[in-house]
Amino acid sequence: MKNIRQPLLAVLPAALSGVCGLHNAAAKTITIGIGHQSQCTDTYPAGVIVKNLHLLEKFLPHTGKYRHVTYHVVWKDYSSGPPITNMMIAGKLQFGVMGDYPLIVNGAKFQATGHEQSLYVAGTGYNLRGEGNGPIDALVAGLRAELGVDFEVRDYSEHALTAGSGASAVAYVEAEAPGGATWWGVGMDSSILDASLAAVVSAANRAPRVT
Repeated sequence: MKNIRQPLLAVLPAALSGVCGLHNAAAKTITIGIGHQSQCTDTYPAGVIVKNLHLLEKFLPHTGKYRHVTYHVVWKDYSSGPPITNMMIAGKLQFGVMGDYPLIVNGAKFQATGHEQSLYVAGTGYNLRGEGNGPIDALVAGLRAELGVDFEVRDYSEHALTAGSGASAVAYVEAEAPGGATWWGVGMDSSILDASLAAVVSAANRAPRVT
């Protein structure tokens, strides 16, 4: 395998300790803050893809002591790893998605506090077999090679839904299967890149699988 274990996920135990104290109550909401980097190809699998496929929500516990718990997952987009580390130290984020060197800095900064620490949770692969002229092309190629989701992006468009710095964007991709069938995928996010990749994932969820 190649190009693996670059994006890294770290967790702030102190923040989770505060969350765990809620489990004894009959019904509580647990807020999970995650910092990721949508503009960094290294961190797509642990950030954009996990976010848009709602993978975290699918695997969070909902039985036993968690049966009455409601999860509120909040994704925050950053341009680099250091701001994520700062927000984790401040207790604003519980998880951080970052590359190898920022992860080392993250651990060192927590250690320097003398009373907090971060834990390495997992490493994820990226572009294992998917290559392309851009993020959309690479994601489509990776989906085909790794998951057998076979389609091409025939058309693409995007536009802003609202104005201002907090504007939301919507992206559309027209997908085409080898047999000629076409369909659309739609994605929406405050980041146009996230919206574009979400549209590809939306199309992939409706695509035929290679048998």
